[in-house]
Amino acid sequence: SIVSRLIERGLVEQRGTLDVPGRPGLLYVSEQFLADFGLKSTQDLEAVDLLMYDEAGEYANEETERKLHELAEDNADVENENAEDNHLSETVVIAIDGPSAAGKSTLARELASRLSVLFLDTGAMYRALGLKALRLGLDLSDETEIRQMLADTDLDVELSSDGQRTFVDGIEYTQDIRTPAVSQAASDISALSVCRQFCVELQRALAERQSLVLDGRDIGTYVLPNATVKFFVTASPEVRAKRRYEEMLQKGDNGNYEEVLLEMKQRDFNDSNRALAPTKQADDAIYIDTSERSIDELVEEMLEAVNKKINENFNVQKRD
Repeated sequence: SIVSRLIERGLVEQRGTLDVPGRPGLLYVSEQFLADFGLKSTQDLEAVDLLMYDEAGEYANEETERKLHELAEDNADVENENAEDNHLSETVVIAIDGPSAAGKSTLARELASRLSVLFLDTGAMYRALGLKALRLGLDLSDETEIRQMLADTDLDVELSSDGQRTFVDGIEYTQDIRTPAVSQAASDISALSVCRQFCVELQRALAERQSLVLDGRDIGTYVLPNATVKFFVTASPEVRAKRRYEEMLQKGDNGNYEEVLLEMKQRDFNDSNRALAPTKQADDAIYIDTSERSIDELVEEMLEAVNKKINENFNVQKRD
């Protein structure tokens, strides 16, 4: 029956019986039920009594009955659950690493949207700190100067379905950190262990509280080595330089493709050769080359991988 299957899936719970002939069970919706329907509390539900007469539809209005049938059918076979259903039943952390302009943020945002989870752009943190250091006229390679700056720095991010806002000392930096100069400053300052530790603390704290998609250069190898799913996203230096150059032209910035390519290769070298948490593919990361594939195609592949991993984890828990 519908109700029995919903109980088996943990969507409703029996908490006693009613004192009427037949002693029908008294059901309550679970936290998972609220999550699957996008509700914050039971107060958001319509007034519908679900008595265990094995015919939930008899008491529900037409729309609620339709949703119950759909939900029961969608969850009948665990192996066929889709990613949207699965991610709601457990905390899912997805790490997307790779070099500059590989398409990490684009894919991360789209994947987070499709999974209805938040997206954290970790690079924005280093960019914001790099920009503060530039404005203070600090030497980005001087760890002592940067340590002193960080001791007097309040870094914060606000995450929502509308995007990420980045604040330093209560001032929003979101719109000011997407320039070539800030990109280079972020690369320089992120090479310092004191800066990485400063940002990693916040990144780990955010990932502990909620499902999250994060992109960066060392998420799966250093920040969150136990992430649910890891991807390593890349493309050739020439393709990535062309993307960055076209972005600059669209913003009205003057630029030279050859210079952009040279800077891109230099940053790749810096990021992959730094002493602490260099950029590299995690052993268990899924390799994604974005050079000649569409965003939709790539996101579908990533969704399939996430869904497969969630089902594997669910089956392991079930056996245990």
